[in-house]
Amino acid sequence: MKNSKQLWFMWSQSQNLSQKYEMETKKVLGSGKFGQVIKVKERLSKIYRAIRSIPKAKVKHKEKLKSDVNQLKNINHENVIKIYELYEDDRNIHIVIDLCEGGSLFEKILEKYVLSAEEARQLFLQMIQSINVCHKYALCHRDLRPESFLYVERKAEDMRIKAVDFGFQLLYVDDYIKKQNGIVVESSRSGKLYFTAPEIFEGRLTEKCDIWAVGVILHVLITGELPFNGQTDAEIYKQIQNYEITLKVEKPVADLLSKILIDPYKRMSIFDILKHPWIQTPIDKTIFLNPNFKQMKELSNQNHLLRIMMNFLSEQLQKDSLEKLKKIFEELDVNSKGFISVSSIKDTLKDQPEYEEINLILQHSEIQDDKINYNNFINQIYEKRLFLKEEKCYLAFKQFDLNNTGKITVDNLQNVLKSVDQFKYISKQFCESLIKEVDKNNDGEIDYLEFIDMFCKKI
Repeated sequence: MKNSKQLWFMWSQSQNLSQKYEMETKKVLGSGKFGQVIKVKERLSKIYRAIRSIPKAKVKHKEKLKSDVNQLKNINHENVIKIYELYEDDRNIHIVIDLCEGGSLFEKILEKYVLSAEEARQLFLQMIQSINVCHKYALCHRDLRPESFLYVERKAEDMRIKAVDFGFQLLYVDDYIKKQNGIVVESSRSGKLYFTAPEIFEGRLTEKCDIWAVGVILHVLITGELPFNGQTDAEIYKQIQNYEITLKVEKPVADLLSKILIDPYKRMSIFDILKHPWIQTPIDKTIFLNPNFKQMKELSNQNHLLRIMMNFLSEQLQKDSLEKLKKIFEELDVNSKGFISVSSIKDTLKDQPEYEEINLILQHSEIQDDKINYNNFINQIYEKRLFLKEEKCYLAFKQFDLNNTGKITVDNLQNVLKSVDQFKYISKQFCESLIKEVDKNNDGEIDYLEFIDMFCKKI
C-alpha cells in the first residue's frame, strides 16, 4: 500500500505498473527534457499506449506540474495527447498516454518530400484546435515548436496530429531569456528560439504566445523558411523582438499570418482564426506546395539519420537474446519500485558472459545512490549493445553497405529502409539529405569511419 503522504496525485493507481502493462523494452520513443517515453501494451486489452516517466527529483515546479496534469486528464480531444492513468513511486511519476508513432510535424513531410496545400491547411487547423482546447483548460504551452506535434500513425497518408507537451514544458528549469544590449546570451529553453513570441523575450506571457508560435510553424510548412530575413541567430532574434516580419507566402495565407505575427494586443484570437477564409475553405488536393525542404530539415532540430538507423537496427534485434537478463533484473527489483542496485547487478552477473558488456553500459548510465532506473537501463541495453563493440558496429554498417564497397550510398540507404514498413514511403531526396548529416568529406556517401563517428556521439 502506498503512503498517501508521499503521493503527488491522489488519483494515482495503487497497483504496480508492470502488473497492468507489458513493457516494449525495445521501443524507447523519446528521452529528453520532458522525461523518457516508452511503448507499452496493456496486458488485458492488448492496446498499445505510451508511458512518460518523469523523475520527481528533477521537477523544478511541483505545484505547476500537479495543476497542469490534473487539468490535462480532463481533456478528451482528438488533437491533444490523452492521459489515461497515472502511477508513481518514490522517485518517478509514470503517466500513461496516447501512443503516437508517426514522428514529429516536419518528419513525415521530409520523408515524403511532398506536401499539398490542403494538407498544410489541415495540419494548421489541427494545431489551432489543440491550442484552443488547452487554453480553455487554462493550459498555455509557452514553448511550442514543430516537435510539439506528433503524427498518430506512421502511414504516409495519415496526417492526424496531436499536441504532446502541454503541461510538461519547462518542468526542470525557471523560464528565462537573458539579454545583454538587446542580444540574447542565454536561455533556459532548449534549441533555437525561432518560434518564440516577441513578448516572451521581454518576460511577458499570455496565451497569445502559442498563437504566434503556430503562425511561424505554418509559414515554415508552406515555404520551408522562417518569416525573417536574418542570417544569424542574433539577427533573427532581433527581428522577432522588433516584429520585423518578411512573409514569403501569397494571399490569403499572407493575410492570415499578417494578423497573427503582430503585437499580442492586436494578434488574432483563435476564434477569429477559425473563421478566416483560408481555414474555412478546402483546397484542391492536386495543388502541391514547393517548400525549401533543405531549410525545413535544418529547422526540425533533429539528427534524422541517427534516429532512423537506431530505430531500424533496434527492429532487427532478437528480443529473446535479452530475456534472461530481463528476468534477472526483474528479480533484483524486489520492492517493485522500478530501481535496482548497481552493486547487485554486478554481483549477480559477475560469472555471466554478458558481464563485461553490461558493466560497460553501466559506465554510460545515470546512477543515483548506487541505484538505476530499471526501465531506463534495460532500454539502454537494447539500444547500445549493438555499438559498444567494434565487430557489432561493423555488422550494423554492413546491413546498409549492399554493394560491399565500404560505403553506404543514397540508393543503399533508401533500399534498406524501404524494406521496413514504417519507412516504405521514404524518398530518395530525403535519403540524400540524411547522408549529408554525417558525410564529412562530402563525397555523397557514408564510409565506415563516418558511420562509427555518428554512433560514438550517441553513446
